[in-house]
Amino acid sequence: MKKEALIFTRYEAPFGSLVVLGTAEKICFAGFSEAGHDAAIALLRNEFPEASISQGEAKWHEKAQTFLSENRTLPRVLFRFSGTPFQCAVWKALLDIPRGKTATYAEVARRIGHPRAVRAVGTAIGANPISLFIPCHRVIRSDATIGGYRWGTRRKKAILAWESLNP
Repeated sequence: MKKEALIFTRYEAPFGSLVVLGTAEKICFAGFSEAGHDAAIALLRNEFPEASISQGEAKWHEKAQTFLSENRTLPRVLFRFSGTPFQCAVWKALLDIPRGKTATYAEVARRIGHPRAVRAVGTAIGANPISLFIPCHRVIRSDATIGGYRWGTRRKKAILAWESLNP
């Protein structure tokens, strides 16, 4: 079986070094790595152990760069969702939270038609492989506190502040 060929690029964002990985057509992972090139490769190999990973530019590169430099939204068609149907429903619902706004876990659960699945929504949000572009950082607790974020609550607060500058 041939390994899937994935391409990665690093971007310097106002809130850290973002590593983005995808096929030639679609983004399948975005995360933060401050420890340099080798650490970024290790992160990607851990996330996609069966893939062939190389550095380069893909069709989505320019749009991702524009997103970061101009604080814009990326088109949904640029994402390759890879998860359970429930996870994908949650991640797609995150895309409907407007820039500069937040929603609670309970609100997201209601939006996807599972109002009692608040904890499951939280788990799905935590498993979001395309951080920043699929805005899991826009989800907060019902008491309006920030809550957890895979890449750190300081970064989550910085991203929310950055987005509020240009909603």
